[in-house]
Amino acid sequence: MGEAGTWVAALRDEAREALFKREAALVARLQDAGIVTLFDFGTHDGRPYLVFELLQGETLQDRVERGPLPVREALRIAVAIARALGRAHHAGVLHRDLKPILETASALPPAHADS
Repeated sequence: MGEAGTWVAALRDEAREALFKREAALVARLQDAGIVTLFDFGTHDGRPYLVFELLQGETLQDRVERGPLPVREALRIAVAIARALGRAHHAGVLHRDLKPILETASALPPAHADS
């Protein structure tokens, strides 16, 4: 059984499923331009699922692979990530995975955004 299969099997435990649903509900309430929106979550046939907004644009990994980031662009991205993490932490969400924040660099708001 691969990593994903092991994760799914572990979530079948009632306590883990309850934790998954509590955390997903908390994340779903986050509204921030720098955090991907979670639209829905649940289980189907004993398997958990998450439905996130579809982000389009260049991933941060793709951008970095094109070459070094200019300092201003690197700072814009770093500030946007820090703001999104700060808002998530303020709402009681501790990150375990930055992919929802880092997945699309073009989706990050400008560093001067105060929303």
